[in-house]
Parts: sequence; C-alpha cells; structure tokens
Amino acid sequence: MALPMRTRKLIGTFVLLAFIVFYAFATMMLGLWVLEDASGGMQALFYAVTGCLWAFPAMIILKWMMKPDKPAG
Repeated sequence: MALPMRTRKLIGTFVLLAFIVFYAFATMMLGLWVLEDASGGMQALFYAVTGCLWAFPAMIILKWMMKPDKPAG
C-alpha cells in the first residue's frame, strides 16, 4: 500500500526537521573535535562545505515527498 502524497509530506516534514537538527549538531561536534587548533580560514571552509552537504540527503527526502500519487483503479 502506497502512502498518499499528503501523508508523505507530513512524514517527510518531520523527518527533514529531525535530520537537519541532527546534522547541524553532528557537524558542530565534528568541527569542534577536528578543527580544534585550525585557523579561522580552515574553519570557515569546513563549515561552508558541510553547510552545503545537507542539501543532498534533503533532496532525496523532498523527491520522495513530492512523488505523485498513483492513479486509483
């Protein structure tokens, strides 16, 4: 049984919010651990790159959420 788009959007919204919170926390902790003695430029580069990487998993979730419903019948 396939989920209707409305249900997928609801589930996807909560999954996406949870993912972003987890990703931000994990990135912050990794940055604090790995970049403890790094220069400001290296820290900025790390956070710029990791700040963009969350979009790829988010796109997968969004594609699943927006998948059209199959016609009934």
